[in-house]
Amino acid sequence: MLRLTASSNASAQAVYQLLEANLDKLNIHFAQVLDNWATSTLVAVKLEIALSIVVDIVNFSHLIQDFSSGEPAYNIEIAIAGYEVALRAYRRDQFPLKWAAIQNYLGQVYLKRILGDKATNVEVAIECYRVALEVYEHEHFPKEWAETLRNMATAYQNRIYGNQDDNLQIASEYFRIASKIFIDENE
Repeated sequence: MLRLTASSNASAQAVYQLLEANLDKLNIHFAQVLDNWATSTLVAVKLEIALSIVVDIVNFSHLIQDFSSGEPAYNIEIAIAGYEVALRAYRRDQFPLKWAAIQNYLGQVYLKRILGDKATNVEVAIECYRVALEVYEHEHFPKEWAETLRNMATAYQNRIYGNQDDNLQIASEYFRIASKIFIDENE
């Protein structure tokens, strides 16, 4: 799967065709196999090769999270496993921008997550966005900061913990601030 993702330049058509032919293998076990394989492989190869593999894992994770066939819950779990592998490879101290991007992706799949407790999944998403914003500082990365803030707003719209009115007010404020950044950039 990762070879095809790499050789096809992450072509959704190519990857989805292979996934369609192997729907019976897309399950929670696949997520664990991906994690185990990547964990053992990435430490056994040169850094450049490991980082290339991680790019393929991230690209595959993007594709599988949006794959419309199979069991959506398993597709999301596979994407989560892929992004978590990437976080271990793209350590914050060495690759802060890639680490923040992966946190953003992980937040998005936690908001879509079907398995687990919905309230906890939303809180994990909020935390992913919060730590991404520590890297995506407004003054240095305004576009990424605004996109992450918009994602955070969406998470607060879906938040179960806390006061619902407060959550919606926070979401509204984050949307307002993020929208202002996008408007300012386009002027």
